[in-house]
Parts: sequence; C-alpha cells; structure tokens
Amino acid sequence: MDNIIYFAIPIGFLIIVFLFFLAMYNRSCAEEYREKYHDTLKAYQNIKSIYDQYMLREKEKNIRLTGYLKKSHERMADNEKKGFKYSHIVNNVPTTKENVMNVRIINDMMKKSESMWRLRIKYRGPVEGGYKTGGVVSKDNSKFFSVYAWSPE
Repeated sequence: MDNIIYFAIPIGFLIIVFLFFLAMYNRSCAEEYREKYHDTLKAYQNIKSIYDQYMLREKEKNIRLTGYLKKSHERMADNEKKGFKYSHIVNNVPTTKENVMNVRIINDMMKKSESMWRLRIKYRGPVEGGYKTGGVVSKDNSKFFSVYAWSPE
C-alpha cells in the first residue's frame, strides 16, 4: 500500500501539471485564433471601405457622364431643329500631307492668338477593312478626314 501511494502521488501531480499546461495551451490557441479573427475582420473592413469608395467614385462618374450625354443629346436635338445634321466643320477632305499640314498651321495660329478652340482631325473612309469604334480609322488607312472644333480646357 505504501508503494502505491508513493507511485500515485507523483502520477497525480504529473496529471495536474499536464492538465494545467493543456488548459494554458488551449487558452493561448484561443487567443491566437481570436487575434487572427480580428485581423481578418479588419482586413475585410478595409477592403469593404476601399470598395465602397470605388463604387462612390464610379457612381459620381456615371452621374457626370449621364449629365454630359444628356447635354450632348440636347445640343444635337437643337442643332437638328436648326437644320444641322453633323457637328463637323468640314468633312470629306482628302487625306494628303498638304491638307493635314494646313489644319496644323491653322491650329498653331489659333494657339498663338490665344483662342479657346482647336481643330481636331478624325480620319474616315477606310481604304481596306472597316471602321474602328466611333467611326474612326487609322491615318494610314483613310481616304479622307473630317475636321472638328473642340476646347482643350
């Protein structure tokens, strides 16, 4: 009986120490998981705020674009009432070096005179292939061009 007590007391003590360290380990794991959870939650909130800011910017951009398109359509409707069909200054100008140079010279003169307007060339009439988006073709592939007025501001 005495041998059992000498054997049971150290075993009991080891069991108590083992349970103590097991409880401490579980507690530290729980704290570690809690910290990871809070870090993940903060990262999600940061991503959500960035996404919300992006969506707000896109919404504002769409509102501006919608307003711009509405004004553009109103101007087009007003011009059609006045008998104008297109917004170019001149079209079907043959694509030659002399014609392009003349437009550049006029643009330089407009810049020197501090005009708020500039001339923009849009190439039309593809030699081969088709039109790109917006009815524009590359300079090398065009038969003629149109001249438009625009404000660089």
